[in-house]
Amino acid sequence: MDRLKRMRQRDWALVFGLGCAAVAVVLSLRGHVGAQWDAFILLLGALMLLRGAVEVPVTSRAEGVVRALVLILLIFAFAAVNRAQGGVAGAVAGVFGNWILWAVAALLIALPLFRRGLGWGLAGARAGVILGLGAVLAGLALWPGEDVLRLRLLVVAAVLAQVALILPQGRGLGWGLALGVAGTALAVLPGETVWPVAALLLPLGAALGLWRAGRVRGSGKN
Repeated sequence: MDRLKRMRQRDWALVFGLGCAAVAVVLSLRGHVGAQWDAFILLLGALMLLRGAVEVPVTSRAEGVVRALVLILLIFAFAAVNRAQGGVAGAVAGVFGNWILWAVAALLIALPLFRRGLGWGLAGARAGVILGLGAVLAGLALWPGEDVLRLRLLVVAAVLAQVALILPQGRGLGWGLALGVAGTALAVLPGETVWPVAALLLPLGAALGLWRAGRVRGSGKN
């Protein structure tokens, strides 16, 4: 009980992220109607939680906006995959036409902008990242492409944006699992069988993260 009380928010994010990834594999193995869609949605949820488990606190408003844009991409991808269960046709267009999701996006961007105690931190590189992410989001929203390709591009853009935030953290179980989940989401098309890829990449990612953590601890002792 005392150990539970000492757990921080990022510890809970790791626990629930690991749980979502495990349930995704189980659902995919069971193979009921719609199981692969459900499994893919859980993978995206696991990725969101595991990124939260490894990311460091925000140090500037600009950095907060970058993280908000990355999260917004994942929210739209999550909603599009969920909508595509009933048919891929129009799934992405329907999500980008949902004003509630855009309102949530605006709120997520506003939160770091109005947060007290943070500097702006708008260096040239970070401004470029913000503009790039905004351009990707606008392009995906406005491009009238083929539905399956549009859904795939949205998912890939959202997952790669998460990976860009995860990679600099560099070690630990949560870090490795997040990379394994991201690799699975990139390798598997939404609606296709999840478990064989997840069963390979999740243990590999976990092993890589623990190995990197062990190397850091070993170098610290020396």
